[in-house]
Amino acid sequence: MAVTALPRLLSIAHDGVHLAIELLEDRPVALLHVGAHPFINKMPERHRWAYRLVEARVAGEDHDYIGAGRFAGSGMGGRLRYISHSDVTDGAARRISIVQRDPLTGFETTSTLDIEDGVLVSRTEARNGGSAPLTLLDLSAFFLVGFASGPVPRGDRCRVSIPRNGWYAEFQWTHHSAGDLGLNNRFAFGSRHETVRSTGSWCSSNYLPMGYVEAASGGRGLLFETLHGGSWSWQIGETADELYLHVAGPGEAEGWWRTLAPGEVVTSPAVAVAPAPDFDAAMAAMTRHRRRTRLAGSDGSPVIFNDYMNCLMGDPDEAKILPLVDEAAALGAEVYCIDAGWYAKPGERWSFTLGDWSVNRDRFPRGLEPIVARIRERGMIPGLWFEIEAMTANHTGFADLPDDWFFVRHGRRVVSHRRHQLDFRNPAVRAFADRAIDAAVGDLGFEFLKLDYNFDSGIGSDLGAESPGQALIDYEVAFLAWLDALRARYPRLQIEHCASGGMRLARPYLDRTHNASNSDEGDPQQIARIAAAGATILLPEQNGTWALPKAGDDAERTAFAMACAIPFRMQLAGGAGELTPGQRTLVAEGVAAHKAVRDMVRDAVPSWPLGLPGYHDAWLCVALDAGGARLVALWRRDGGPDSITVPLPGAKAARLLYPSSLGSDWRLDGEQLFVTLAERCARIFMVET
Repeated sequence: MAVTALPRLLSIAHDGVHLAIELLEDRPVALLHVGAHPFINKMPERHRWAYRLVEARVAGEDHDYIGAGRFAGSGMGGRLRYISHSDVTDGAARRISIVQRDPLTGFETTSTLDIEDGVLVSRTEARNGGSAPLTLLDLSAFFLVGFASGPVPRGDRCRVSIPRNGWYAEFQWTHHSAGDLGLNNRFAFGSRHETVRSTGSWCSSNYLPMGYVEAASGGRGLLFETLHGGSWSWQIGETADELYLHVAGPGEAEGWWRTLAPGEVVTSPAVAVAPAPDFDAAMAAMTRHRRRTRLAGSDGSPVIFNDYMNCLMGDPDEAKILPLVDEAAALGAEVYCIDAGWYAKPGERWSFTLGDWSVNRDRFPRGLEPIVARIRERGMIPGLWFEIEAMTANHTGFADLPDDWFFVRHGRRVVSHRRHQLDFRNPAVRAFADRAIDAAVGDLGFEFLKLDYNFDSGIGSDLGAESPGQALIDYEVAFLAWLDALRARYPRLQIEHCASGGMRLARPYLDRTHNASNSDEGDPQQIARIAAAGATILLPEQNGTWALPKAGDDAERTAFAMACAIPFRMQLAGGAGELTPGQRTLVAEGVAAHKAVRDMVRDAVPSWPLGLPGYHDAWLCVALDAGGARLVALWRRDGGPDSITVPLPGAKAARLLYPSSLGSDWRLDGEQLFVTLAERCARIFMVET
């Protein structure tokens, strides 16, 4: 790395991302600007010392000013001094690395800033370069002061979009001014901060691991996502008469700390940041970046029939499944997935008997072989459900297994929803999981796995790590390595990611799987909103969405249920075996419409012409733009006006894609789509651009 004369301003522009980094002799390196536009230096000197590249809390070190839980103003962060930096371009990618050191303790940080696809990926490595141990309590992955500067009061300078999440209630983006969040202090430094965090292994059970901030004046926004599957946080607060944004993995508040011996190193999770003029532009950049970094690659997006939701509901047997296989194939499904319960005794709840991964012979006297054979005879890929990370206490031999098979806290095995967390750091646990999967994939020939995860194991384990949070990090590393080995062993295997729907939507898991179930919600009226907003965290082709036609529903409600999944990854279920002939026609048409657009969807970026869907919105709209063609899905739920105008910049022509057989009142006039729909109706359009 180069050492440069100080002071110096690094002005970096690459692939639509602009950075300004100030290198100083008597202050920490300062990140002054991240944006889609060039840096304009209008910052007052008197508070410039508060601008930093790194914040780090170390045990025993002071904090610059009051405010419990504030990440800005750490004593260690204030003592860091520039050592060296490098700036390397490799093809389309550019990497800036900056080393700082605390002269008092020898604590060192290396900030790595990677730019590609219009996205900045930031992470921080911390090293104990001194002679005595240091206990690290918090470490920023991304820290920026002044992202929404201006002459107006701080509370009016920016809008903050927070993606609240919940079981059956995923992807609830809400929008606030900084003032609405209480960031109204008239003093330069305020104790108030808004902290969004997740603690535990269900990393998206309360919030998605992302957020968006935008200057209130418009034209400047930052979309960010923590690329980590455990605990994390992001925080907005007040410092130096500005607002700051701090994004990190777990810290002391999430049960993590790490004592570094001399020479020891720890690295924060990475954070992806997409600067753009508005949310849709930022999401387009983030979507392209997510596609490039995926490890799993494309599986062709086959239509999945899953026999759980509003269907067998975890109570399968041979007599129930065989006719469903025939019906699924007739409707156009390409995968048939046997969901939960295939291992449980009849009458035994599927979710309370986990770990004995052998087929129950009372349910399947001939085993699963005849089911697999029928699925293949009908031209489909056989799939099977597992919850491989969990074991219930009624598992054979559970009491005889050593504690290091499980997460343990306070001397007791962690239990949640009757489930005990298997600890994949233990090689014996990984071998146990391998045997179960090999029996299904290697012996029985299943080529599709749905890997579910229906509980939160909390902050981690007391065993084998200094802090529970570090154990959770090490667990994730071990589990992902196991998943990588599974994919290498069976390269044709397709894997679905699920955690009671959308409770563990983290990039390391999504990168390694082909589709992800976005929700356990079974009502199409709610599924429409969840699917449309799910494209904020899931790639459109990965956004596993239930298509749940209900036996006896009228044509419009059947079409509504199918329209939920046509733009995304279709997971067909519901009352498929009991549909009327008219319903079967609409369902088969919906499956065919999905197949007709799925190649386009794999190249498309999402936008929301009516804004991100609100929980109570009557009208919902999502568009998928592949350049030259734009798929537009429109739903009307209960309430709202009978007609809506959808702005479609660049639109030249439009046609109704689905449903073709139902009456439709619509027209494209210039760059606006005018549509009239009754309640609980949906339409899918293909728009030429």
